[in-house]
Amino acid sequence: MKKIFLYIFAAVMCSCASTYRFVQVMKTEPVDKTGMINVDGGMDYEDANCLVHYTLWSEGGELTFSIYNKTDKIIFVNLYKSFFIKNEHAFDYTTKFREQSVVAIPPKAFKVLSGFIISELMILDCDLTRFPTDSASISYTEDNSPLVFSNYLTYNVDNNAQEWTIENKFYISKVTNYAQPVYRTFILRSQKPCQNLTDEIGNEYTPNYPFRLYDSVYNFDNSNCFFINYDKVTRHRIYKKTRSSLEYSEYHNGYIRYF
Repeated sequence: MKKIFLYIFAAVMCSCASTYRFVQVMKTEPVDKTGMINVDGGMDYEDANCLVHYTLWSEGGELTFSIYNKTDKIIFVNLYKSFFIKNEHAFDYTTKFREQSVVAIPPKAFKVLSGFIISELMILDCDLTRFPTDSASISYTEDNSPLVFSNYLTYNVDNNAQEWTIENKFYISKVTNYAQPVYRTFILRSQKPCQNLTDEIGNEYTPNYPFRLYDSVYNFDNSNCFFINYDKVTRHRIYKKTRSSLEYSEYHNGYIRYF
């Protein structure tokens, strides 16, 4: 009986160890910083009529942005002439807003648009450790970045015939793989004092520990970054080395098939 218990205990310990979590954080930078403000702390773009604020921090990097109308007239964003572009592949905004062809923004107000996921694919590189004990990073330039994406918007002011265009183009400038203890912290949300509990047969007892509720939070949160959670036993889709291709491969149990 003791041997059976030891075997079960060992099996449980091994299964727990196999689910050790990691996260890949992808940092983005604008290709052209003209019109960009607060570049280091975030990603905002401003022209004569509007202010565009980006927030990417989410799993996969949902492209969420707000458009603030600086003028005293209504701004009309033409979705038929607006696109999300990823590695030269254009996606229509009308596919996300099927019942709308135009987004109207009143004076001195803003609207929030979202919908496209920047990437659900991990970035693999021979010089980047996949499962670090702490963290591992690699940096890219615009020319060798595995992922470049753009937000292309067309709008007019007060239904005027003159159209304005905004093209904010970004690239992945740094990729960092973190082990779970590095990238996640557990913060105590609430604590209740010890109180009597009832066991399975109805007897009351007082536990020797208080009840604690924790929140799991990331140790970094930057609007110009997004992340992908992964572990050693999860199947992941990954980018090919050629940036122009959107094809992917798969791997199991931490074994990577390189191209």
